[in-house]
Amino acid sequence: MHRLITNPILCCFILLSVITACGDSDTARWTRLEEQASALAAEGRLAEAAARARESAALAEELFGAESPSLAASLNNLALILRDLGDNQGAEEAALRALTVSEATFPTEHDFVAATRSNLTRLLAEQGRIGEVIPIYERALDSLTTSYGQSHPNSIAAAYTLADIYRRSGDFDNAESLFVDTIRLQSETLLDGDPALIAPLTDLGSFYLETGNLEFANDVLLEALVIAQENFGIEDISTTELLQQFATLYLFQERYDDAELTLLRVRNIVEEAYGLEDPRLRQVLEQTGSLYLEMGRAEEAAEIFSDAAALMQESP
Repeated sequence: MHRLITNPILCCFILLSVITACGDSDTARWTRLEEQASALAAEGRLAEAAARARESAALAEELFGAESPSLAASLNNLALILRDLGDNQGAEEAALRALTVSEATFPTEHDFVAATRSNLTRLLAEQGRIGEVIPIYERALDSLTTSYGQSHPNSIAAAYTLADIYRRSGDFDNAESLFVDTIRLQSETLLDGDPALIAPLTDLGSFYLETGNLEFANDVLLEALVIAQENFGIEDISTTELLQQFATLYLFQERYDDAELTLLRVRNIVEEAYGLEDPRLRQVLEQTGSLYLEMGRAEEAAEIFSDAAALMQESP
């Protein structure tokens, strides 16, 4: 099924507002082709959708120019359709050109630039080419910090994204440095205990768990948990992710009883908030099953995994 990060029809209407060189009949032709391509893709008729999208891109370049927002929109749509069609090379070429055009047309922080960048990097990441994603986001972060400063929300968001990309690429030194520096920078602009710090602290704690730095993981996750408690209460569903991270930490430390008690607490919170049949329980059940296997409690693990599988079958 075709999925667009940027709604193509809405994008058309937004972009049409900046087109002044062509008449209504020309813009209507281009808009119609975009709508047809998206509709065909939604129906799974990808080859026909790709043909319409190519026609739309060619028309956009003819009517509006090689650096027009309309061409960027058409190329973005074409890239997504070609990706779903399995034409990775064609998708990459269209996505790269869409990003080049959008960066020349819009400010760095514009949502459409972010969408085209995301589409291109997703294509590269899906092919295991995470190293090629890094310079794209490094360039974006440099542009944002130059234009708006390091403390701007868009710069902060880009820094966290790049830190996660470093992590996924195995560049743990740069990942840790950027995570820590960005959290410190963001904390300077916020009041103490601001809940906006929960997500980045959780990500950093997860990073430390992944890299085996359990002492740092404990400190960072505890800081995030304190903020979550103060803002939402310890029994709130928003704390469950952090508690599950602590269960993982306890497992790594071979503190099995603490891990089991923590997961039982999470399960109780989720059941109370969402009910006994809710699919959100699946993750905590699977984590509990893995813990029981580690503890040599195979029969209990099998029962828990069976419960988790039943919830997965009931998920929409």
